[in-house]
Amino acid sequence: MSFVRDKGREIINFYGGVVVRDSGMLVSSPSGTYYENLGILELHGPVLGIQDGRNLRCSSAKIYEKERIFKGYGGCEVESEVEFLSCDSVHLQEDEVLAFGNVFFKSEKDSVEGRGQEVKLKKGFAEVRNNAELKLFTSSDTIAVNSNYYVYKDSILTTKGNSKVFSIIFEGGGDSLVYYRALRYAEVFGMGWVKDKNNEIHAEEIKIYLSTENNVDSLIASSNPSLKNFGEKETLSLEADSLFFYSFATDSLKYFRAIRVKGNLEEVKEDGDTESK
Repeated sequence: MSFVRDKGREIINFYGGVVVRDSGMLVSSPSGTYYENLGILELHGPVLGIQDGRNLRCSSAKIYEKERIFKGYGGCEVESEVEFLSCDSVHLQEDEVLAFGNVFFKSEKDSVEGRGQEVKLKKGFAEVRNNAELKLFTSSDTIAVNSNYYVYKDSILTTKGNSKVFSIIFEGGGDSLVYYRALRYAEVFGMGWVKDKNNEIHAEEIKIYLSTENNVDSLIASSNPSLKNFGEKETLSLEADSLFFYSFATDSLKYFRAIRVKGNLEEVKEDGDTESK
């Protein structure tokens, strides 16, 4: 250990191993520097630690004494029995985690994993900005969402900006969307669209009800909706003021009801040409 006095303020250098103990946190590193006037301890890596049952790893770190904040830099990982986070830098406080750079996180408890450039995590809460991705795993399928920004809280996903949703069975998108995971219900807003094997719907606002296998069970479209249904021998196209669409958890259109509608039905001939009816 060495002391350096700079303009009446002490800088303390630690060598041969540094161990920091605080309520709920234990951190160690090969060396460190403490800036007395700033109340900041720099740890020179590799830095290893434990915080509230989570293992911490990073190349270097800073601990802010008064603010009680841990900031890790370079190849950061935070891991527990059911959660994992990797990022370029991380800020740890008592009740939240802030991650920056190339961020990846997953929770086995909630059956989710996500990516982004800026992530805030709390218990039952995730806020992600810039190249935001989220995967929701189910027993039969995976729903993947890409957007500029999203919040996932209490199993409700809210996205903003260039939002797209994908699964094995269907895909869709819009300016924003809200997905209620427990209810298997979604709302898409702004230039919305939904497409599966045989159907394609566009509207300013779309409400989607999914089956347990993530098939589109029924759908309500409003504000200039349009529908295309691709059958084996016929293609149905229509526009309406509002549209109620039912497939009853299949790829086939079983029933629809439209208000103030116009459209046409094209028959597909054996040579591939179409004939309007």
